[in-house]
Amino acid sequence: LSLHDALPICDKTVSEQVRNERIGLRNANRVKVETITIDRLVEMKNLVALDYIRMDIEGFEIRATKAMQETLRQAQRPLKLFVEVHNDHFADPLATVGVWLEDLRSLGFKPKALIVPGEVKGIIRDPSERNFPEQVCQYRKSSPQIFVERA
Repeated sequence: LSLHDALPICDKTVSEQVRNERIGLRNANRVKVETITIDRLVEMKNLVALDYIRMDIEGFEIRATKAMQETLRQAQRPLKLFVEVHNDHFADPLATVGVWLEDLRSLGFKPKALIVPGEVKGIIRDPSERNFPEQVCQYRKSSPQIFVERA
């Protein structure tokens, strides 16, 4: 897979920059990679002690999280997610990333940290739960990282 292959070029939420990059990469050499959802992996391996998930998958985090709904809902231990957020991949991050963060909140996840590379205040500990999506989505040019937990 080449950079951004996880985001379909026809997806209207994708930013113009990513769309143009994808058009330029259409003829590049590609490698097919078999994937599996976390839900399916948990089921296949009969995992019961999943407590930490780290994701940096170039804008595909939202879709990956949707494909692990059972795991997110049924975790019997505190579950932590550490995710790099690619705001620059989306035309309107608040309409995509923001909605995704609200979905995580509805599953009981609370923000523990917002890490913003290149910012003076690089780590914001215990950010406001109420306006967390706005806080995360304001960083359009960097890829902030979020740490959320469901106790």
